[in-house]
Amino acid sequence: MGEAFAWLGKIFELITALIPRPFIIDATQEGVKFKYGKYIVHLLPGVYGYWPLVTKVVAIQVKRQAVVLKPQVLTTKDGKSVIMGTLIAYTIIDAVAALTEVDNLSETLFEVSQGAVPGVVAGKTLQQLIHDVSEISDAESGNGVMTILDLELCERVSSILRGFGVNVLYCKVTDFSSCRVLNISGDFGSSK
Repeated sequence: MGEAFAWLGKIFELITALIPRPFIIDATQEGVKFKYGKYIVHLLPGVYGYWPLVTKVVAIQVKRQAVVLKPQVLTTKDGKSVIMGTLIAYTIIDAVAALTEVDNLSETLFEVSQGAVPGVVAGKTLQQLIHDVSEISDAESGNGVMTILDLELCERVSSILRGFGVNVLYCKVTDFSSCRVLNISGDFGSSK
């Protein structure tokens, strides 16, 4: 019986796709309207109408946001192991680029940020890292002072994310410690 009325549901979906619908972009968002899958219209906060049959509307938060990266175990230039966690604060300055240059901006933020940290650490010895994580730079962020390591990390992440419409406000090292990494491998069943 349900299959007999399934065609009615499909007809109802088609009819509703022909009716224009309202869409609200909040004050904390911007959006993009894709017409016919290719024409892009940048939307600022406000009320818009769209035709679901040929239009798709996507909104994105553009106000200050933060990504907290879990601590990573990294190796320094002199072969020492350290654990370092970071925080990246950012805003979206180009909603069109943020929604069209990458498939998933959140994943891209994590990927770029997580990838930048090893590059910064690998170029320094443990003593240089300890100095740079505690030495205050001349630059200030929206969250107070930045260390030399914060500033270097911020420059590296900013240069990549700018192309995706992201403005990095600041980077902070949240966790830092030297550590010893034990690599347990081998056959546990054998007795040597």
